[in-house]
Amino acid sequence: MNYQFIRYNLEEIEEELALLLKKLRFKQEVPEAELGRAVRHITHHINIAWNARKASQTDVDRASQSDLEAWAQYPKDLGLMKF
Repeated sequence: MNYQFIRYNLEEIEEELALLLKKLRFKQEVPEAELGRAVRHITHHINIAWNARKASQTDVDRASQSDLEAWAQYPKDLGLMKF
């Protein structure tokens, strides 16, 4: 697995969540548009972390726009959680 690339994507998620949580902890309003942008950003990086987990660093470095778009899709090999 490409732990460096996985870590990069998880750090992007961590940063986004930290910004949201900081606002919410201080009872700042988070407009729906901002929340939506943050959720899209988080989802984008979690999908890439999973879908590109086996990509070599060379694959990542040479990734085309279509590779990036494919990696950003919800994983086909993961089902939705059932509650």
